[in-house]
Amino acid sequence: MLEEMENTLTDMIESGSSAPDLFTFNSVTGAYGSSGQQDKMEKWYAEFLLIGLRPDIKTFNILIRSYEKAGVYGKIKADDIETMEEYLSKTKHLRIKTNIITYCSIVSVYSKAGHIMKVDSILRQVENSDIILDTPFFNCVIRAYYTKLTGALHEDYCGRATLKYRVRILSFASTAAAMYAYDSVAVLVLRTGATARLPIEQKY
Repeated sequence: MLEEMENTLTDMIESGSSAPDLFTFNSVTGAYGSSGQQDKMEKWYAEFLLIGLRPDIKTFNILIRSYEKAGVYGKIKADDIETMEEYLSKTKHLRIKTNIITYCSIVSVYSKAGHIMKVDSILRQVENSDIILDTPFFNCVIRAYYTKLTGALHEDYCGRATLKYRVRILSFASTAAAMYAYDSVAVLVLRTGATARLPIEQKY
């Protein structure tokens, strides 16, 4: 199917009468990215830039998320991390505003690659921005700490996650969202046996 897609795209470009647009850009890069073919994704990203298309935040979210998918097809390599970080830098250079999807994908990639300290760095960046944090993002970060713990139980990570999210969880307007996030922290704490850190006085 991807071969047919690429043939159609080539015909489209060569026709001279049907120019690819941003939807084409995102569809093609997304198709290759989600199938673990980062080389072809990057190739077409470069091709679209050459014909004058300008990426948007959806494009960069697709590119960054593709490295999360890379973890499904094999181990995330150092080059993958470096390329992902370059894409994040390009959003700043192009003055494209990132969003919560961008950072959740980055956290997931760092987590799968075992770069837990980089998760801390991303968390600080997001907390110092004007991005509105939501439950999926909090759970993404909690899951990153949890993933670290499954390899080697380390109460420091448990405490960091629990204390950091204790205040945040209380601020949720949605009871359902608060319950879901709190349950994630509870699983994290109980897995380590550090039950003294569990904020049991939560009220919803």
